[in-house]
Amino acid sequence: MQPPKTPRWVVSNFRLTIPGLESALSSVTTVGALTTKFVLGPDLTGGFRDDTRPARVEVPNLVFTVAESRADSVVAWFEDFVIQGNSEDAKERSGTLEFFDPTLSKVLFTIGFEHLGIFGLGAPPLGVSTGTVRVLTAELYAERISFTAGRAATGP
Repeated sequence: MQPPKTPRWVVSNFRLTIPGLESALSSVTTVGALTTKFVLGPDLTGGFRDDTRPARVEVPNLVFTVAESRADSVVAWFEDFVIQGNSEDAKERSGTLEFFDPTLSKVLFTIGFEHLGIFGLGAPPLGVSTGTVRVLTAELYAERISFTAGRAATGP
């Protein structure tokens, strides 16, 4: 008896959600790689160094590309947060990145972001092909991220 076939995961089957940016995020074409690093350090209790215990976790930036024609809310947030300097905790946002099975009917896993702040907005890097649609690349920091198998228990 053969084991059941597992459907292949398709990287393009995702949904990025950040409150207040719904219209813009409906046209997200790419999300940059998310690499979390665990930096090892000394045992802070005064004992022997334990190389299996992370001293800190480096949270990756969230980078995504969105159609320029739909990016008004992203541009407005950038202008308020960066240009006007309204970057206090109350202006940061939360968000989720959900990845779906090939049928788009089931959430395979969710990455949650807390305390998102935008710090970069501009044209994509040179050499990145965007076809005929003009796009903007947004760069956001996140103070915390989480991973949940399936749908997140709580949304943004």
